[in-house]
Amino acid sequence: MPNATSTSDTGLVLTERHFRGKAKATLWQISSLADRLRRRQIVGSNATAHETALLLRLVVSNAKFNSIEQLLAIVRAVGKQLTAANPKEFAVGNVTRNVLRLIREEYQQALAATLPSAVSSPSHSEPPTPDIYTSRRLSNPSASLSDQLSSLRIAPPPPTPPLLGGFSLLTHAHARRESTGAGGGTRSSSPLGSPPALAVQNTSGDRQGGPRDWDDFNRKSTTVMIQAIQEVIDEIETVYEQVAKNASLHIRSSETILTIGRSRTVESFLKAAAASGGNFTVYVAETAPFYTGHETAASLSSAGIQTVLVPDASIFALMPRISKVVLGTHAVLANGGLVAVSGSALAASVARLHTTPVVVCTGQFKLSPLRETYHEYGAMDLQNPAKVLGFEEGDLVDTVDIAVPYYDYVKPELVDVFITNDGEYPPNSIYRLVKEEMMADDDDHDNAL
Repeated sequence: MPNATSTSDTGLVLTERHFRGKAKATLWQISSLADRLRRRQIVGSNATAHETALLLRLVVSNAKFNSIEQLLAIVRAVGKQLTAANPKEFAVGNVTRNVLRLIREEYQQALAATLPSAVSSPSHSEPPTPDIYTSRRLSNPSASLSDQLSSLRIAPPPPTPPLLGGFSLLTHAHARRESTGAGGGTRSSSPLGSPPALAVQNTSGDRQGGPRDWDDFNRKSTTVMIQAIQEVIDEIETVYEQVAKNASLHIRSSETILTIGRSRTVESFLKAAAASGGNFTVYVAETAPFYTGHETAASLSSAGIQTVLVPDASIFALMPRISKVVLGTHAVLANGGLVAVSGSALAASVARLHTTPVVVCTGQFKLSPLRETYHEYGAMDLQNPAKVLGFEEGDLVDTVDIAVPYYDYVKPELVDVFITNDGEYPPNSIYRLVKEEMMADDDDHDNAL
């Protein structure tokens, strides 16, 4: 079992004190998933997104925190560690950012539900305005009005707290409530962001609204957060059915479809279109040297779809008879481009030349705030070159360098529409979807996680 610590490059070192209950088991789960990602024992957007969401649900349920920022820091540290284990699996960071957004939203909604009760009582109101007509009479009626008013010592109103979200507002209201308790306590001088339950202590030594109240609030809000994360898990588990539900509107009978590689989302999409009565033909590029197209062709053929397996070199020659290109994706970037299996850029470019529509099937958990990849035309996830040139060719191996990229970068202008589990969108709408899925504080790939 790994040590009971978990490090990330966010500066936060996760230890047993960050979790309650079985803290060692939680830390082991984090290290275990990071190791599986690093060793590529778990690959693919759907699998990595699902495992990440399950782990973050466990982390949130066992996290020990006194403020929302502490919980966000713990989740961010876990996401950073998983992302560093395999930076090519963009779904890990996407799910983590989505969970961070949900935590903020659910926590602020819980605060908004308790805030009215915290300020409705007269004891929680602002300091009363001084009565200048009864408590302090004008001593010199003949003096000017400005001089008379300047002689009045009217306390200025308390400063308005900065707009830092519902958590800061509640902290401000809670500090006011503690400072105006029945025991005659004094107003706290602690900063706005300090833990409210520890900010003020009255003269009798009893804390107003003690830690038990906030512990109960944190437990209840944690339950709501876990339910929100469970919705993310359910969305990932049902993404194939949700993407394929309107397949019959996009694929008609007698069409000829071209796809490439292995994508379960595309398979479900095509099978759903065939189940609704569509009679079409699918050409599947075999995607050498990995030949994942063979699996796709076998799966579609077993579903009763007329399928033709073709070599990658025939894509250009086949394109005049293709009516639509359907692609899967590994990640969708904020600029509307996508990272897909090697050969997708070739198919999309040829389709553009022949004005053939290109349709991309994807789940929204693949939306990433990234705008570009490591190279304009490739994601540079290089694989073992032995699939292309074996070591038995010893003389040739010593004289050449072989690069076998697993992914391609497809430019946004080569794509016509994205079909997601939440509807259809053009490439220029992807940035708006990314903003809706993630908070502004979390959409920076380098610093947010």
